[in-house]
Amino acid sequence: MNLAGRENVVVSTEKVANDLLMERGNIYSSREQLPMAAILLSDSKRPTFLPYNGIYRFLLQVKSETFG
Repeated sequence: MNLAGRENVVVSTEKVANDLLMERGNIYSSREQLPMAAILLSDSKRPTFLPYNGIYRFLLQVKSETFG
């Protein structure tokens, strides 16, 4: 279902919601994509605008190792 330009899913039972969010949540969760902000402010290289993926986790690891 598309509400205000965003895709939304409505589930009918708690069991289905728990399965989708707890068991497979990493498939569905990420950051909202803001392409113009990412391109204009950081040439798409700033972690603030990256989705949760391998590149984001790598940059987070480098930051942790560098700054403690």
